[in-house]
Amino acid sequence: MLKGVTAVTLLEIQRKKAFISWFLEAFKLKKPDAARILRLMLDSEPLLRRVQLVDSVRFLPTAVLISSQDAKTVSYLLKIDNRFFEDIDEFMEALAEAREEIIYLCLSFNREFACAFCPDKGMPQPRRRQEILRLIDGALDRRDRNEFMRLTGKLKELG
Repeated sequence: MLKGVTAVTLLEIQRKKAFISWFLEAFKLKKPDAARILRLMLDSEPLLRRVQLVDSVRFLPTAVLISSQDAKTVSYLLKIDNRFFEDIDEFMEALAEAREEIIYLCLSFNREFACAFCPDKGMPQPRRRQEILRLIDGALDRRDRNEFMRLTGKLKELG
């Protein structure tokens, strides 16, 4: 294992990757170019370690908000140390320089559409079941026994 990286950290990284990947697959973004920021996060484990998923970026100094087309929020909001960016390339450069900053990430989408990451209300059972099966496949591919056991427990709860 890498120095300073625990099994818990690796599991958190995998969950963040799974959620961001799910968001990219499930929704069309208001500004498709903003997907580059999410792909950068997915491709960089050190960057992903600094990401904290949040429901709101209001009052946070370093934050990324990316919205799906069905969300009732701005298309994207990018800021580092309370400095706002409109250009995605400029933001990505500043993000690379801000190596110690915690990055608060809010993925905004219509909450009526539920998923395996959301509270169990809302998603039709076959769709939820299919999503859990997809996540189980990923856990098997990664040989992640704990995630596999957690997800199979969720699957059993569905019946």
